[in-house]
Amino acid sequence: MKSKDKAQLSLFEIEAPSEQKKGSKFQYLIVVSPSEEIKQKVLEMKQTLNGLVPISAYNLRSTPHISITGFAMAEQLDNDFWDKFQLLFSKVPRFAVSLNGFENFMHGQISNTLYIKIDDPKPFILLHKMITHFFRINERNYEPHLTVARTLPREALPKINEFIGQHEFKAKFKCTNLTILERSVEGKTTSAYKVCRQIQLQDV
Repeated sequence: MKSKDKAQLSLFEIEAPSEQKKGSKFQYLIVVSPSEEIKQKVLEMKQTLNGLVPISAYNLRSTPHISITGFAMAEQLDNDFWDKFQLLFSKVPRFAVSLNGFENFMHGQISNTLYIKIDDPKPFILLHKMITHFFRINERNYEPHLTVARTLPREALPKINEFIGQHEFKAKFKCTNLTILERSVEGKTTSAYKVCRQIQLQDV
């Protein structure tokens, strides 16, 4: 549930947490952030797409990232908990990420999401498995990607495909850490996400 105050909108475009429980007061999102150069390049692509297909302000300003998983908790997770989480992932090697080209996720006959493909998704799938196992949450079908714009109207698909045909996206970065985002839920009000921890991967 989003805040009615637009100033409180998160800069991270996300799906609802995968494990939402009644009475949950804290929502968490675990993501991989690309380099600042790549973020800027994606933001420029958003602006270019907006010239063909008007997209929402929320899509335009969302911070580019690759989601691993999201979940909700009744209690806030403290530093001791995240220290244990860090210990687990300090044994996971850093890895190279290659972004290559655009593709669409189709949402029935209503809309689609434009995203940037990842050449080798295996490291992200491994992270997803490790995290869902650690938190004992349901493992869902997971296809790692970097979203450009979410839930675009289906009637705009020809123009979106025109955009895909006219533009390419190739970039590489090294994943050195995981970013833990946290937000609170109070009644009908949900805060913006904030970074609560950076989890470092093994430097090899």
